[in-house]
Amino acid sequence: MVRQQTLRLKLPTTTLSIAAVALVAYAWPACSDVLVYERQAILAGDLWRLGTAVFVHFSGSHLLWDLLVFCAAGWVIEARDYSG
Repeated sequence: MVRQQTLRLKLPTTTLSIAAVALVAYAWPACSDVLVYERQAILAGDLWRLGTAVFVHFSGSHLLWDLLVFCAAGWVIEARDYSG
């Protein structure tokens, strides 16, 4: 007997959460100023900029293409439940 798999559509909450942070950073320029990679600020102690610079986009086109690829890949990874 052939075992049937059911297709379950799971919302990629992690991917969408990260995409939302990027959208907020783009829509709120003051937020982008705090997140952007600035070498002098990092050397002065703003170490969070090492991990948050990926959320900063300086044009709508840059944001669109990054989110398109990131959300597609993230959706596949979360749908297949790759946890490693």
